[in-house]
Amino acid sequence: MVGGTLQCNACNEFVSKKESTIKKHIKSKKHEIAKTKFQADRMKDQSIAKLLIANDHRNNPKGETLPEEMRVYRFELVESCLTAGIPLSKVDLIRPFLEKYGHRITSRSHLSEMIPTVLAKEKETLKSELSAADSFSVIFDGSTRLGEALAIIVRFIDGNWNLQQRLIRFKIFAKSLKNEELAQCLLECLAVNFSIKPAGLLAAMKDGAAVNEAALRQVKFYFPKVFSVTCFSHTIDNVGKHFVFKVLDIIYHFCFGTFLYK
Repeated sequence: MVGGTLQCNACNEFVSKKESTIKKHIKSKKHEIAKTKFQADRMKDQSIAKLLIANDHRNNPKGETLPEEMRVYRFELVESCLTAGIPLSKVDLIRPFLEKYGHRITSRSHLSEMIPTVLAKEKETLKSELSAADSFSVIFDGSTRLGEALAIIVRFIDGNWNLQQRLIRFKIFAKSLKNEELAQCLLECLAVNFSIKPAGLLAAMKDGAAVNEAALRQVKFYFPKVFSVTCFSHTIDNVGKHFVFKVLDIIYHFCFGTFLYK
């Protein structure tokens, strides 16, 4: 009851006190779907609360004595901003609105302390997803513009036979990796952090760089079934660099030269 009015917490709407209306609402498809989602949200809140308690024991963060419901609300606010790519600095601007219809929040500097806990939750979700799959393929590559930025992606089929793709590692190094270092990163990420079994990795896609091939040969000692796939896009790009189209070149230079002349 809210202010003398009956409210359905699952559907988040007011319902007439009339008995026939209440029964009709409870039996509706909309209510069944909302109730299932409501129960799932409650379970999610409980898992977040456990993560926060575990973080309290390690770091004693500010706000650990606040009510659990308020702390979960703040956690989900930070998680939603990170998911949507919204800088936490924007929260200070919309804080009055967020507090008007929700729980009291805190400043960006204190909210940012929750980021490691959000990351821990995301890793647990990833581990849960990957543990339910039997086989995987991995895609890895690095950019050497400034040092090296290494990205590792896995692909797998979920329980509903849908193709899923997850970025499981993105790390920046001060200098380019050698094949031994790259192999160590791959093994640590796949075998140690996400517990992919030796027979579970079936394919690896990368460009044809010598360091990638050498690293993959070392990875095969632990993942013997992995099949090396050279990226088709890289291959086409390299081949295309050697194409010569004389007619197109003439047209391009004529048009470009005319443009400059004008």
